Amino acid sequence: MDKTGATDRKDSGFALLLVLWALVLLSLIITQLLAAGRREAQLAGNLRQAAVAETLADSAVQDSIFLILTGDRGRSAADVRVLALPGGSASIRIRNLAGLVNPNMAPAPLLTALLEECGASASVATLLTQSITDWRSPNDDPRALRARYRAAGLTYAPLGQAFQTRDEIRLVLGMTPAIADCLVPHLSVFGDTQVPTPTFADPVVLRSLMRMMRQTGATTPMAPDQPGALAVEIIAEGRSGSARYLRDATVRFSDSGQAFRILTWQHDD
Repeated sequence: MDKTGATDRKDSGFALLLVLWALVLLSLIITQLLAAGRREAQLAGNLRQAAVAETLADSAVQDSIFLILTGDRGRSAADVRVLALPGGSASIRIRNLAGLVNPNMAPAPLLTALLEECGASASVATLLTQSITDWRSPNDDPRALRARYRAAGLTYAPLGQAFQTRDEIRLVLGMTPAIADCLVPHLSVFGDTQVPTPTFADPVVLRSLMRMMRQTGATTPMAPDQPGALAVEIIAEGRSGSARYLRDATVRFSDSGQAFRILTWQHDD
């Protein structure tokens, strides 16, 4: 009888231990399921905010295009505004491309002056200017140019064609990341003039124009007025909660102001 009672107690203790372990295991499973559910909910919320931020940025660009079509043609040097929209907000900056430097058309003295404004020494600016003009111009001796790029450890060389994007300036021989980071925001391959229009130029471009005038002995910039066709860069940042989305669009409007064409539609980090 005593042996039976002892056996029953052992069996009861073993069963209790199994139950306790089962409860612990079940608690762990429930905890993991709850944590996974919270993560999934947070991820879904982040994705929703990101989608809303992208929609807000794109909506702001379209709103800006409409305002330019129906308003004063956006002929200011820079137009910055903030929109309160359902689900968040958007800030918009509009830049007239007549105020930026076109690396395909800019004269060498202007390129040199802009490079110097971006921290290049006079000798480095001269060499980089030559690299830029070599890149954009048909070359009578492409093999020699390719040899120079190979000697610098580069696996590419200019094709004697115009820059397709402003970021291609980073690839020219001798360009450094620091100089390129300063240079790129003041460039556009969609401008229509050799020299930027001072009215629409930002401070860096204005200083470059003044530097070029001092170095060349010129008295006035060559492009005082806005060209007929309007081209603008619209940079819109949409915000929803903790999410942000930056849309960078380049838009050209017809002379009549009745039509437009989107030249670039990019997402910037």
